[in-house]
Amino acid sequence: MVTWKKRLMVGLESLILFIYLDGCLLIFIRSIDGNGIYQTVTMKWTSFLYWTFGLIFLICCQLAGIILWKKSHEK
Repeated sequence: MVTWKKRLMVGLESLILFIYLDGCLLIFIRSIDGNGIYQTVTMKWTSFLYWTFGLIFLICCQLAGIILWKKSHEK
């Protein structure tokens, strides 16, 4: 892989990690969500679980794309 492609992948991974951590922080520090509903601890952990499953799905899609790209460019 070319150096700029590696840097791009590291940059994208860093961006995904930053957005994930920012979302986690937001979930746990807010006491009232956008609809005006008080967030209990159970609701916060449920939101965190959905947020984490979303990240896992995104990483799986990214890995599948990388594997498919490598297989299509094999010689």
